[in-house]
Amino acid sequence: MPKFKFALIGLIFLSCESSDEKESPISQPKIDSTTDNIEVVDSSTGHISPSEVYENDTLFEKYDSKYSFEDFECKVYDGKLATPIFENNPYAEDPEYVSFIRKGCEENGINYAGKYTVIHKACGAFCEHIFIVNREDGTIFTGEFEPNNGGRYGYDYRANSQLIIANSEMFPDPSHEYILRFPPNTLPEFYVLKANDFDQLE
Repeated sequence: MPKFKFALIGLIFLSCESSDEKESPISQPKIDSTTDNIEVVDSSTGHISPSEVYENDTLFEKYDSKYSFEDFECKVYDGKLATPIFENNPYAEDPEYVSFIRKGCEENGINYAGKYTVIHKACGAFCEHIFIVNREDGTIFTGEFEPNNGGRYGYDYRANSQLIIANSEMFPDPSHEYILRFPPNTLPEFYVLKANDFDQLE
């Protein structure tokens, strides 16, 4: 019996260790200047050259970002915040949806593009939906916004900018100077909300 208990404890330990390793491939590593055995691929030349080093043996590519939040700055509305209006909304009869949107607006002020509240909802592993409410008039965005990979790697935005970045967790830090080399074929995508539609920037 003691041997059985020992084996069971060992299995539990291995199971925990395995689950830790299966956490999101997207991490937010810190710069580790004490190590010098990691190199970064420069995507502009294709050459591998020494650069600032990141921990966890994760390689990054140099990234030339064409857009920044400052390029799309806007004034932030400072009037009374409107509550969400569900009239003519295709999901107005869904009590869970209505409750979620109302609660999100109660807990969040303007956090995007000068007059909008963005509300996040997880939809499973590596899946995240966002809902957008105009806090000037209460209208809820119902247009199409479908980034590649469903924006599964997060969104980044600012209260005073019209820019929103989908798959933003591909960037290891706010400078946007480097990008994770994996998952493959996944890049951050840059959008601007105009009227009731999102324009993807080239």
